Amino acid sequence: MSSDPTIGRDVGGPRLSRAEVAREADTTTERIDRYIAIGAIRPADDGTFSRGDVLRATLVEAFEAAGVNLDHIELGIRERLMAFDFVDLLYRVPSPRSTRTFREFAAAQGERGALLPSIVAAMGLVGPDPDRPITLEEEGLLAAFLAAWDIPGDGIHERAARIAGDAAARIAEGWVGLFNEVIPGLTPDRDLTVDELIPRTVVPASRLAALVYPLVTWLLGRHLERTQNQLNIEAIEGALVRRGLVPVRPPDPPAIVFADLAGYTRLTEELGDEGAARAALGLADLAAETARAHDGRLVKLLGDGVMLYFGRPADAIVAALDLVDAVADAGLPAAHIGIDAGRVIARDGDYFGHTVNLAARISGRASAGEVLVSGDVVEAYPFGERPPAILVEPAGSAALKGIAEPVELFRVARS
Repeated sequence: MSSDPTIGRDVGGPRLSRAEVAREADTTTERIDRYIAIGAIRPADDGTFSRGDVLRATLVEAFEAAGVNLDHIELGIRERLMAFDFVDLLYRVPSPRSTRTFREFAAAQGERGALLPSIVAAMGLVGPDPDRPITLEEEGLLAAFLAAWDIPGDGIHERAARIAGDAAARIAEGWVGLFNEVIPGLTPDRDLTVDELIPRTVVPASRLAALVYPLVTWLLGRHLERTQNQLNIEAIEGALVRRGLVPVRPPDPPAIVFADLAGYTRLTEELGDEGAARAALGLADLAAETARAHDGRLVKLLGDGVMLYFGRPADAIVAALDLVDAVADAGLPAAHIGIDAGRVIARDGDYFGHTVNLAARISGRASAGEVLVSGDVVEAYPFGERPPAILVEPAGSAALKGIAEPVELFRVARS
């Protein structure tokens, strides 16, 4: 066995009896005895169990549900092809069970309780059995979710649940897929024993499992802060402009550029998440290099896209056209780009305000390989300064999400 200090099997907390383990795992004491007999669960010398043993019991039942019977599991443990000792380092130990069934908990929530099955489904989870107890953690979170999103509107709870569920599923699938790609547990020619697997997979996997919860919580906090700042700053900025306290457009405005890859969803289906991620990183590398060449900078990555900052709209336009060409030369899917010029609020290396929001919306309207700009960009880039090789033509008026008035758009291209 490994001597790595991260490896251990007791998660601490109050010790449990055999009956308590059976209840928490939603099984019987007879089955717990069978799990002990095959070596999947090992009680302490005093006959008590840890909360990790609840996890081991539920995992054995998951194997059985998948068609691996207890005789097979016993053989695998005896041959050292599998072990349940370290699963509490790789899985999150479940919360204690409530005294209420899911049906009773939902009824206690009043009229909103009827929404719970559709909320759980929207999160991408299998709904709990209505007549079995759920966990205390689930009770607390679902009750808080119902209360927090008790806002007028059709399907608000389900929409919020789907946003959270889709994001969590993407993180989980991406991390596990990446780990399985770079640290495969099995070799092509033979199965590894538990003793060989522990240093190869259990040790790094346990470190990742310990990291993911605090990391995601920290990242979510940072992204919420950024998104809330954007909303608040844009609202304050608009109020100041409407009252005439600041000019609608500063005399020498900076420019914000948003660029992303066309057909990224299809690309993910064709190349898988990993291949699509490599394409997005390729765009980011090209964008950073192009921005530097034109006195701009890459602000941040946005999934399959990038946000760039330039001190002058002229530099932003030339850089955007160069980026379209560079993406094509690199064999990546075509980029579509949006640009706006105006006041921005800088904070912690990021930028906020109406200009940022509008540039992102314009990017969403651009076709593959197209660069669209706002009228403010055209006004800030006088005709006399434009190189003859760059054409600007009207692209019509567009109603953009989150923008109060239709926006006049222009297409820029090389002649």
